[in-house]
Amino acid sequence: MDLRAKHSLGLLDQLRKMRETEKLTDVVLVAEGISFPCHRVVLSAFSPYFRVMFTCGLRECNTREVFLRDTPADSLSLLLNYMYCSELPLNNANVQGVSVAAFLLQMDEVCMSEEILELEAHQLGALLSSDDLNVSREETILDVVLRWVRQDTLGDWVEDGRSRHLAELLRKVRLPLVAPDYLKEAMKRNMSLLADAECLEMMEEALEATGMHPAAAPRKLKLRYGMETTDLLLCIGNEGGGIRSRYGNYSERSFCYAPSTGRTYYITSPRYGDVLGFVCAGVVTEGNEIVVAGEAGVRKMARQTDRNVEIFRYRVEAQGTWEQPELS
Repeated sequence: MDLRAKHSLGLLDQLRKMRETEKLTDVVLVAEGISFPCHRVVLSAFSPYFRVMFTCGLRECNTREVFLRDTPADSLSLLLNYMYCSELPLNNANVQGVSVAAFLLQMDEVCMSEEILELEAHQLGALLSSDDLNVSREETILDVVLRWVRQDTLGDWVEDGRSRHLAELLRKVRLPLVAPDYLKEAMKRNMSLLADAECLEMMEEALEATGMHPAAAPRKLKLRYGMETTDLLLCIGNEGGGIRSRYGNYSERSFCYAPSTGRTYYITSPRYGDVLGFVCAGVVTEGNEIVVAGEAGVRKMARQTDRNVEIFRYRVEAQGTWEQPELS
């Protein structure tokens, strides 16, 4: 065992022991009346759902208990065991509940694990029918279906194989929500979609719908839980005093305001950690990427001979971090 692997296993073992003895635990998850003391940093490392909850100015940032009303206690227990012990003992009785909870908490490693792909067709169909799946893109759902079919050990188009369930499962995918380029690529890479007339018809209808004028398009499909979006006003400030939140502490000079609800959310400031010393300009792209330009922080500027403009991009998929994009 190399040093890095030994170090990782040692850290994981200590975290597990601290959870078992409730040492340094700073949050309690509550599901079906059962309490699970945990560490926010561990939850955030494995789940973007928790990372957003604990870093964006929500009430849970400062409360001890977090109630998960849509998550069964036994499924939560298994997922926490996976976080702290890297073990996920799944069986036919618990795999569907764990799958739903993993989608809700955005634990992609679990959602795409080999065990999840061992679901029975009717179990997977019930899972994919849910509006409560916490996915930001319908492409994720299509990918699960195609991977499930490819997992078939009997091969394509065997009488008892998985391919006979493809059309049934594809009807659970909200195909018009999938990007046209992704649909075309899926058809190129998965011959099973072309070999089944019903599947091919569904894919072609979806491609046709995406190219229609909104007024002529079919009835709009309901979005899943993680697809709902809200228009926000973004403020990235420079003043050191910050803006006091309703919880009594100061934000990091950067916040989002939702005019429709009057709620305020917080993101990490590009000045945090001396990333930038001063923000001069910023833009938000069509893909909702936040890009800012400004002067380097004091420590970095001390090492520079010239005052250069620094450019940073906010990483939405890794909530709370800024990175310097590669400029071509």
